[in-house]
Amino acid sequence: MKAALPDAVTALAERLGARALTGGQESGRAVFRQSGTLRGLGAKRWMRFSGRQWMAISATGFRWRARVGPLGLIEVEDALIDGEPTGRVRALGLVPVARAGRSRELLQGQLQRYLAELAWNPDALLSNRALDWEVKDETTLAVSARIGGVEAGVVLSLGEDGLPARTFAMRQARESGGYVLRPWHGQFSDYRAVAGRMIPHAGRVAWECDGHRFEVWRGRIEDWRIAQDRRGRG
Repeated sequence: MKAALPDAVTALAERLGARALTGGQESGRAVFRQSGTLRGLGAKRWMRFSGRQWMAISATGFRWRARVGPLGLIEVEDALIDGEPTGRVRALGLVPVARAGRSRELLQGQLQRYLAELAWNPDALLSNRALDWEVKDETTLAVSARIGGVEAGVVLSLGEDGLPARTFAMRQARESGGYVLRPWHGQFSDYRAVAGRMIPHAGRVAWECDGHRFEVWRGRIEDWRIAQDRRGRG
């Protein structure tokens, strides 16, 4: 039997306005749009993007699709669906440009992405029983999850308002066809009330290289909502 949530996690869920799935709700999703700029690790040029994402509430899964660059001709997808990770880039929505083959590193990385973005999916704190929590101190929580033999974790740091402000993990960065383990940082800000929840509307992501942080993603959240999904796929 799954242990009860630590008091610190229950308190965080309350501050975020999280709601547990009720009877008759087999599953659900947090659904939202994003816009902003991104670039590859080591690249100088920023490119605009517009994206859509869903995150499963009672399961560990998500899908992010974005249109990038001039006229949005490049499509980028990150996903973790039914335990299967995806990472790919296509031109014109059809021509493959890059694709990460299924691997332990990719699965671990997509698990970490889901965990790091829980601030955009607060109901999962109460409803995703696959999450394991550890209270480090009054402002630091560690959360982890496992799929098969692959486990991944992320550290969440709370701000003065008690809401998630920063995330950290050692994550595998895909470089030159391989993977390099690097520090991976995220930031949340501009919390706003939406549908009874407190949702951060701005975020940043950076890799750490040779002791310096290199930002690769700056985005804003739009049209956040909860969608019911009775198919149970997450």
